[in-house]
Amino acid sequence: MELDLIIAEIKRRTAGKAVKLVFSEKKKAGPLDSKLGGLPYWDGEKAPYPTDSKGKAMPLLLQINFSQLNIKTPLPKKGMLQFFISNGKECECKVVYHEKVNPDFKLCEKIKTMPCGGFSPVLKECAVSFEELEDYVCVNDKDFDGVLKDAVKKVTGADIKGGIYDNCSDGECRKLCKTFTGGKSKLFGHPCIIQSDNRKKGEELLLQLDSDGKRIMWGDYGVGAFIIKTEALKKKDFSKVKYYRDCY
Repeated sequence: MELDLIIAEIKRRTAGKAVKLVFSEKKKAGPLDSKLGGLPYWDGEKAPYPTDSKGKAMPLLLQINFSQLNIKTPLPKKGMLQFFISNGKECECKVVYHEKVNPDFKLCEKIKTMPCGGFSPVLKECAVSFEELEDYVCVNDKDFDGVLKDAVKKVTGADIKGGIYDNCSDGECRKLCKTFTGGKSKLFGHPCIIQSDNRKKGEELLLQLDSDGKRIMWGDYGVGAFIIKTEALKKKDFSKVKYYRDCY
């Protein structure tokens, strides 16, 4: 199999734009900054703080100040988006969009930072910046075998049946799996699929946080993903975002 040419063809067919999240501990992130973990921006005079189904305050996972996102995306151009999750085994989240940010809000010191251990993925609070990312389909995506079949046909002219493990040697499988991981912490793009693809028709990846062992750790090097309906994203409606953890 002409694997390098087939890989290039798969990349050509599935290439899409995403936004890579770049984490840094060198810069101290304030409550108005884009960041992972830590004390969130929250204007308590306008709305009650997010709580889980047991009434416990949900710690901040990530917040994005759109004024610091200098890359064109379907997201709003102003305001802030925050992701809160339960620190228990329940897979609960609340995604909050602040259309306006009050720079003179009073920081609530009673809001605890995301604790380490348990089901928390955050190991270290850190600032977040953004870079453009060319993104490719994950080898475990439900559409990958079809893409592989079309790529093989284009490169070699051969029609193959079955999927990657039916047509590739162990070495070829390893190279394809290493190339098409769907990994990285990012906004949009192709999700990293480990166990199963949780997207339904008309849904897309909003946010993915990937384990790096230094700042984020989901179970045994898994990912946390937030899925949104494309129509809801167009309307800037983040009220029904789905959240799941996918681990090995």
